[in-house]
Amino acid sequence: MCKEACNALEESGCFVIKCNQVSLNLHSEIYSAVQDLFNLPLEIKQQKPAHRGDWPIGRAYSYCPKHERIDTENLTTLEGAQSFTKLMWPSGNDQFCESACQR
Repeated sequence: MCKEACNALEESGCFVIKCNQVSLNLHSEIYSAVQDLFNLPLEIKQQKPAHRGDWPIGRAYSYCPKHERIDTENLTTLEGAQSFTKLMWPSGNDQFCESACQR
């Protein structure tokens, strides 16, 4: 399984884990919310400080321009989701916030 995950990352840059405990509706909501997040302008995404100082946030790398990283720690708590949402969307994004902290 580990080798398959590494191959998927090397070939596609991502992989999907299929889990029957997550409804298709929740999966679709979260996928849509993540698309909204990555579609934000780079300047907005760079407002989020790294929880590890050695990793830049919301930055495309010159050696891999399609690769972008955003820290999203504590999104599973209501307070964490609200704080992150307010930072990324100052005027609000209830759909993102609600999707982020669904269980």
